[in-house]
Amino acid sequence: MINIIEMAFKSVDDTGKLTQYLEKLKHISHFMMSINDNLIGYCQSHHSRQTICCEEFNLSEFIDEVRALFEVQAELKSQRLEIVKDGLRARRLIGDTVKLKQVLINLLANANKYTPAGGVIRLMCAAEDRGKNALIRFTVRDNGIGMSPDFIKTMFLPYAQETTAHRDLGQGLGLYIVKEIVRANGGKIDVASEVGKGTAITVTLRLPVAQEDEADCALDLTGVNFLVADDCDINLEVIGDMIRRQGGAVETVRDGEEALNKYLAAPEHHYQMMIIDVRMPKLDGLTLARKIRSTRRADKDLPILAMSAGYYPSCRRRRKEVSEFINKPFAVKHFYRVVGQLLFSS
Repeated sequence: MINIIEMAFKSVDDTGKLTQYLEKLKHISHFMMSINDNLIGYCQSHHSRQTICCEEFNLSEFIDEVRALFEVQAELKSQRLEIVKDGLRARRLIGDTVKLKQVLINLLANANKYTPAGGVIRLMCAAEDRGKNALIRFTVRDNGIGMSPDFIKTMFLPYAQETTAHRDLGQGLGLYIVKEIVRANGGKIDVASEVGKGTAITVTLRLPVAQEDEADCALDLTGVNFLVADDCDINLEVIGDMIRRQGGAVETVRDGEEALNKYLAAPEHHYQMMIIDVRMPKLDGLTLARKIRSTRRADKDLPILAMSAGYYPSCRRRRKEVSEFINKPFAVKHFYRVVGQLLFSS
């Protein structure tokens, strides 16, 4: 992030370039917030199994998001970042995008660190049909300093580091976290490396293919009033359009305190559902939900859908306060499906 900020300062006279760096900074900030609770959870219970959260996502768009998170880092070191997609088409899968991004960013960061300036880093993603599942292979290949056969045997252990004059000191947890996430997803990791020539690490996963359901986009929200709280105007506009397109009515606010005041000022049962961001100024989403549940209003148990840039394990245990969580960015069909289930499922 610091490097991107420095590049942004150097581009103040180039509005287009400055906007690009700010967009990348926004993506990285959201990603860092989304993994923060996962890292805390790891530190608190590193002997427990990884928690995997499932959501629908577009595989090709996912790779583009990873590129946006990493490409500035490669640019700063004058490295060429190559992205190769094979068989992705308009494929939608079910998986934990936050954890998968952690895997790829960790692998790309290692490739960046141990590949000299002017080197090449290639991220390859291939998808093959396997009935209701898809076999996905992510490969990160570089032409850096490589690893010794002895270190390859221990590279995924906690705090493992190869001591050479070329390697920087670090925590040695990145590859261990990669291994744990891949294991929790039922996948495998293959490593090929040669000292002085480079490294290729391949992660293979089998992920469910999202089933097409035309009923999702036929959701009728006529007569349903929503209160949406998010500190991002673009999110408010997009979510509002999605609801109005299906016949619903929307009122929007930009922070949790305003959302609480608007809810309390409205007649009981005026809102049939609230959609709230987890991280908001003045009053965060979870505190907002808790205050609503603790009122004496007859509609205090209305469905509350919480959104965030990443699933938070500590949040998902608080089901009495929030009805469901949805990860941003989300697919339109997934959004409609969750809304429909919360409103109309008995």
